[in-house]
This record gives sequence, structure tokens and C-alpha cells, in this order.
Amino acid sequence: MNQAFSLLVTPSATTAFGLALIFFFIRQLLTVCLIVTVKRLFRQLSTGVTS
Repeated sequence: MNQAFSLLVTPSATTAFGLALIFFFIRQLLTVCLIVTVKRLFRQLSTGVTS
């Protein structure tokens, strides 16, 4: 009984961990994209002002 319960719990725990990992990875990716976009915009603005 206990072994079956542990087998039942383990996959869901692994799935939850995997989902958390994927969510964290996607959030990091979005943050990097946002920073790159903002930097690019600032660079375009600064070059537009100087020229």
C-alpha cells in the first residue's frame, strides 16, 4: 500500500518540479529578451539624438 502510494506521488512531484523548471526557464528567457530589446531601443534613441 505504502509503496503504491509513493509510486503514485513521485510522478506528480516530478511533473510539478519539471513545470516549475520550465516556467523559471521561460521567465528568464523573457527577461533576457526584454533587456536586449530595451538596450536596443536606448541605443537607437541615443544614436538618433546624436546624429
